[in-house]
Amino acid sequence: TYAFWQIWCAHPQYIAFGLIMIGIIEMISGIAATQGRSTGLRGPGEFGLDPLGFSKGDPEAFARLQAQEIANGRLAMWAAAGEIVQGCTTHKGALENLMQSLSDNSF
Repeated sequence: TYAFWQIWCAHPQYIAFGLIMIGIIEMISGIAATQGRSTGLRGPGEFGLDPLGFSKGDPEAFARLQAQEIANGRLAMWAAAGEIVQGCTTHKGALENLMQSLSDNSF
């Protein structure tokens, strides 16, 4: 978090530009996803990206892979939220907290 504030104080335009670009990308993808679902052309989370061809095999196996992807995505969101909260409460990064924890609780 300290590095963020250093950049914010020195060059706030970079942070503002990044937030604006993220907003534009999210808006475009949100509109595309909503229109695709309302017309029935695609389901939620279906962006047509299948470079390894998993969707061309067994439909049951593909459905299982889709469910696993959703579960892993939810787990990743919880992990990211945990890192953010930990960083906000300790004012250290995730790796600093990990190293501190390992040195305090050496096995």
